[in-house]
Amino acid sequence: MSTVHHASCLRPRVVFALLLFGCYNPNYTAAGYRCATSADCPEGLLCTGGICGGGTADLSLSPDDLSMGQQDQRESPDLKTPPDLNVPPDMTVIDPNCPKGGGVQVGNKDHLADVYACKGSFDKGKFADLCGASYHACNESDKGRLMMFDRGKCEAAGGFFAASIYGGFRIDGTLACIPGGIVSVLVGCGDEDQVDHVDPKDTACLSFISAFPCNKTSTWSCNGGFDLNNSSHKTTANQGGILCCKN
Repeated sequence: MSTVHHASCLRPRVVFALLLFGCYNPNYTAAGYRCATSADCPEGLLCTGGICGGGTADLSLSPDDLSMGQQDQRESPDLKTPPDLNVPPDMTVIDPNCPKGGGVQVGNKDHLADVYACKGSFDKGKFADLCGASYHACNESDKGRLMMFDRGKCEAAGGFFAASIYGGFRIDGTLACIPGGIVSVLVGCGDEDQVDHVDPKDTACLSFISAFPCNKTSTWSCNGGFDLNNSSHKTTANQGGILCCKN
């Protein structure tokens, strides 16, 4: 009888224990479990500010981890500094009609390409090298073109451009297309060091009003002669050259 009584006394305790553990559902958030990363937390919880809890992001990255992310962004090819777009590409195009240093069309308005002011330096006897294959240094045979060429465009081209025409200053100071004269000159258009100019009414040499006196020396030199065949031109600024007429 005592054994039966002992078992009946234990039954309420067993039932109570089962109820106690069967209903056990811990609240980790309320308990405040500490953590270093989300791996330290129970499943379904994230480590946020060193405490296991809810949330959608792991904010437990160390400063070193964050710095690595920043470094990766800095090294990303897509984030590199783009090339300087303020520097324009080299767009220089040498006109085949003026192969040495480029040039400017200075023919009359209806035939601009008939005459070019071709830029560049040349040695004695090499002046024709500044003109392209379809052009020649303007000479006596081109008087019709040279009477009507655009002197304003030539003057704006920069430098003095000579023609292969004899010229000289007369005793009265007028410019004439004659060999010799008081002072032999190279006739042309534009301006450069030591180049002289006359008033348009004081020229008797086609429409030329600019001339380089052969008794002077600058970037131009007649080298003891009195015409373009003996002359040379040296420029470091791509100023001046030869008047070239179409063949």
